[in-house]
Amino acid sequence: MDLKKQKIKQALKYNRNSDKRSLSIFKKLISNEPNDVVLNSLYGISLFNFDMEKEAIQYLEKAIKIGSKAELVYLTLYLCYVKDELYDKAIEILSKYLDKHPAKLFKTTLEELLTDLKNGYATKYKDKIHYYAKKNNIKIC
Repeated sequence: MDLKKQKIKQALKYNRNSDKRSLSIFKKLISNEPNDVVLNSLYGISLFNFDMEKEAIQYLEKAIKIGSKAELVYLTLYLCYVKDELYDKAIEILSKYLDKHPAKLFKTTLEELLTDLKNGYATKYKDKIHYYAKKNNIKIC
């Protein structure tokens, strides 16, 4: 196993144990390979897991910009935007993913958004939420 893979494995082990040493490992790896989609994705997700949404956004956005198609990256970015109350951006990233791919992880998100609509929230996005729910065979009540 090469050194990069060993470092990633070590960082992921730290992550599982809620050990922030993972962040310094990812940061160092990214300084050597700033356009690596996997490193940007993993670092962004790790930052989010440590409640560092504002910091995570730039790495998740970059991962998507340089080619990530991973639903988890999109979902994590969506959650960062929601936590920062950037709802327009959250719906935009949800739409960007769901326009090209079927929902797997996003199914739960769509179900939650439908519940929010029933409770009078997220009404500004009703048409988009209904569109993606129908597209992904989620029952609309």
